[in-house]
Amino acid sequence: MMNNIQMINEGIYYNNNSQEFVFDYQYDNDDCLVKLKVETPKPIYKFDVDTYFGCVFEQNIDHELKKDFIHEFKFFGNKIKEPIIDEFIAKTIRLTNSVLHYSQFDTLVFPQSRSPIVSKMVDYIYRMSRGKILTYEMLKQLPKDINFDYECYIEFLSSKGVNTKQINQSCNAVEQMMDEIHNLEYFSIGRDCKAKYRKYLKNFYYFSSEKSRDNFKKLQNNKIIVIDDISTTHTTMEFVLSALRKANDSNYLAVFCLLGNDFLNDCK
Repeated sequence: MMNNIQMINEGIYYNNNSQEFVFDYQYDNDDCLVKLKVETPKPIYKFDVDTYFGCVFEQNIDHELKKDFIHEFKFFGNKIKEPIIDEFIAKTIRLTNSVLHYSQFDTLVFPQSRSPIVSKMVDYIYRMSRGKILTYEMLKQLPKDINFDYECYIEFLSSKGVNTKQINQSCNAVEQMMDEIHNLEYFSIGRDCKAKYRKYLKNFYYFSSEKSRDNFKKLQNNKIIVIDDISTTHTTMEFVLSALRKANDSNYLAVFCLLGNDFLNDCK
């Protein structure tokens, strides 16, 4: 991968008068939520992969405003129109192509998402690759099928000197949480699972079919790009990468997130 840096002034900010998010590609001020930023690779915590962001959130932005932007962006709310989002995705992917060179990748992997953003990204990158790239969708387990690795969790607590009574109490709290998860119609890992428990969820993502899984296992010396739309906690990407490594660890992996937080700052 090339280690060049490309910086472009860009403003995404909230206009209180019109009550909408504005994408102004010439605007660069302190009230920006996001600035376009394509830079050198950064390793994801626990995974030896090159990681790229099309954009990163500015630090110290209002939490509620950021949350509102993410929802509007992912689901085309009243404050961001779909054509603006289409232009933003296309522009960002074109610019990142100068660093990532999408045509060099053999395979593209993406997580299942209720948002249409990921499928739009897949379409753009597929065209960038001139239709030569293979695609794999990773599906999310139904809430009732999500499991928890109690053995690893208890082992971790024991290593920290937690006594048996406290371990039992903690496991009881986990069991209550898992019962609640199993009764959900839709499970959001960021909303429905406390951060300290997330890494102990088992087999959270899986291949869309046995044929896809078997074909992926046969890949040798492939260049694989894993994409996601917005990554703030980076948990989805960690689960997807874990599933890929478990199935086949003989290929080069890179990650591209359209928008997110800095991995190094958040995953120390």
